[in-house]
This record gives sequence, structure tokens and C-alpha cells, in this order.
Amino acid sequence: MGLGLFTAAWLAGVIAVAPLTTPGGRAQITEFSFSGVTIASTVIFAMVNGAFEEVFLLGVLVRGLRGYGLSIAIGVPLLVRVLYHLYQGPLGAVWVLAFGLTFTFFYIRSSRLWPAVFAHTLWDIVPVVIAGF
Repeated sequence: MGLGLFTAAWLAGVIAVAPLTTPGGRAQITEFSFSGVTIASTVIFAMVNGAFEEVFLLGVLVRGLRGYGLSIAIGVPLLVRVLYHLYQGPLGAVWVLAFGLTFTFFYIRSSRLWPAVFAHTLWDIVPVVIAGF
């Protein structure tokens, strides 16, 4: 289920940023250096980060704000998610918004938190692996 959610979030991000990119070029959300990063440190960081973000944003905020209406329960956690990813620039913010919407809708429909944690963990590992060690 987490792998499917990862794929859905990735597709949502591609669709969301597609109109904002140049026709022939790749949009660079931000540039990171992965020098000195090991696969072990990447996996540990990804597990902690994915668990923290999704437990806080979905498990605490979405669930806690449900009593104020669905729009508040969706909107406030999405705003928080996008605000602390603004360092990734405008395209990164759009990508994170699509990613967050996908995760939030999944969580609201299923009430299952751990597939989102797993998908987010993959999301933090895959770019480092693609960039190479």
C-alpha cells in the first residue's frame, strides 16, 4: 500500500509541476550535494523524517482538526507542510503541495498512517539513490 501511495504522490507531483517547467528541459527543484552520505545514514534519516512528518501532519494535525471541518483538517496541515519546505523553491512548494494532498486524501479515506510513513521514507531515500553514492 505504501509503494502505491509513493507512486501516486510522485505522479501527482509530476502533473503539478509540468505546467511550470520548460518544454525541453528538466525543472530543478533544488540542488543538493550527497557527498559523504552513506546508504545507512540515508535510511536512518529517512525513517526518522518520514515518521515524524507524517505522524505530526496526518496523525496529529489532520486527526486533531477533523472537528473543525474537513477543509480545516486538510488545509492547515498542508500549509504547515508547504511552509517548512519553502527552502526547495517555488517548484518544490508545488511538488510538496501535490505530495501532501495525495497523502492527506489517502489518510482521510483509509485512516491508515503507516503506508504514508513508508511512502515518505521511500521519498527521502530514492533521490539519494538516484543521485548515486
